[in-house]
Amino acid sequence: MALTPEDVLNKNFTATQFRRGYDEQEVDDFLDEVVVELRRLIAENAELRQRLEATGGDTSNLPAPVVPDTSQEDLAQVRAQADAAALEAQERIVKAKAEAEQAEREAQERVAAASAQAEQAEAEAAARVEQARNAAAEGAPAAPVAAAAPQPTEAPADAAGVIALAQRLHDEYVSQGRAEHDRMLSEATAQRDQMLGEAQARHDELLSTGESRHAELVSSAQEQHDRLVAEARSTHERMITEARERSTGMLAEAQQKRQSVLDELDRERSGISSEIQRLRTFEQEYRGRLRGFLEGQLNQLETAAPMQPGELPVLSEGVTGGTDQSDQSDQGPDAESEQEQQREPEPATVGAEQSEGT
Repeated sequence: MALTPEDVLNKNFTATQFRRGYDEQEVDDFLDEVVVELRRLIAENAELRQRLEATGGDTSNLPAPVVPDTSQEDLAQVRAQADAAALEAQERIVKAKAEAEQAEREAQERVAAASAQAEQAEAEAAARVEQARNAAAEGAPAAPVAAAAPQPTEAPADAAGVIALAQRLHDEYVSQGRAEHDRMLSEATAQRDQMLGEAQARHDELLSTGESRHAELVSSAQEQHDRLVAEARSTHERMITEARERSTGMLAEAQQKRQSVLDELDRERSGISSEIQRLRTFEQEYRGRLRGFLEGQLNQLETAAPMQPGELPVLSEGVTGGTDQSDQSDQGPDAESEQEQQREPEPATVGAEQSEGT
């Protein structure tokens, strides 16, 4: 199971019974777990960095707008990891200080208990001395009554010995209580100073490591970010240059195509204009021939002999041949016009073609 900062913060060790501190085996096991987790995090960080570098080496073929977002995400992730490491170190320092304060409170409680025991022993010794004094006071009046006894001075001697013994016991208890008090206070103070020193050293070490790691990661991420931005800008400029070149080529090609179309239209317009001019000339000639033909027919009608009423025109052979010729001549302009129309396109068709070409 992965080790979390909450596990480090909430970890509790079993307190020893006969010496101050925690179980050494549990502390070593927990530190082993911390080391394994740190190694895993370092390996994962290295793998992520390798992936980032491998991805950064192939960014020349990627679109330009995508690169800055990736670099920003990587930088934010690195900073978040560094901040999490610093926060974890700070939490462990706070926990170490709390444990040191708790140890100091327990030492003070033990000192207070030892002081209470010393006071109790002193009170017991004082009570025993008082009892001895009372016993000596009770034994002193009984000495005259027991005057016939063979050793009349034994009772006062026993009372003095009891008083001396009680005083000696009182002094020993007081001395032992004070010595125990001083020893426990010295041990608690030394242990507190040691734990505070270790916690401060660990705090400084973790803080220094976290700051250096944070600076290293930020510097590496900034360099990667700058490199990716430079590559993205280069790709952006290259793509803009290629687009401009393609745009220039397409504009030149379109201009050339436009010019060729205009030239073709000019040629068609010149041909149509020539055709219109030819048709106009043909029209004028046709009108002239038609007018001459009509005038000739009118002249024949005017020069012909007048016919009498009821007289029918008799056509001679010459006249018939003339009639044939006249018919042919009468049909001459129309025939010629029809032949010309068959040879040449009609004006309406030419006008339609001109309008379509325009």
